[in-house]
Amino acid sequence: MGKRGPKPKSAAAKQLDNPGKRPIPEAGTLNALSSIPTPPDRMGDHAKGLWRLICEQLIGQQMLSATDLVGLEIYCDAYQDYREAELDIRESGYTAFTDKGYEYQRPAVARRANAAKLIRDWSSRFGFSPLDRAGVELPIRNETPPGNDPLADSLPAKPSAPPRAK
Repeated sequence: MGKRGPKPKSAAAKQLDNPGKRPIPEAGTLNALSSIPTPPDRMGDHAKGLWRLICEQLIGQQMLSATDLVGLEIYCDAYQDYREAELDIRESGYTAFTDKGYEYQRPAVARRANAAKLIRDWSSRFGFSPLDRAGVELPIRNETPPGNDPLADSLPAKPSAPPRAK
């Protein structure tokens, strides 16, 4: 079950939507990891590949801390389960028949659906979709030093105020 109420706004959205100019508390600090942690040995190949890919992306954005690793492990395990269930479905089909000829859904279909739900839930927590990314606080990086803005240099100087009519 999801959280109640609207999703929290990012600091930038709070700043824009602040007509009363009330002080907005600073975002908390994150002790980000600086190197890719090794994936757990028990993980499958698909999960390990996804682990490395996501860690590389999140570490590059300074968005991965040690407390996130359990959630990332669940996410990668769900991806491994999804891939294995999908392979089973492709090889054996969606349904099977009992000895008496009744058709039933193969267990891999339910496993794939459960894994897809876990993937969807955890991907929103990490901000992997564009909608979820809007609510995730990203560290602000200033690419150009102050006073060295190429866009500002290309704009004409501010015109002086026109004379007032009397």
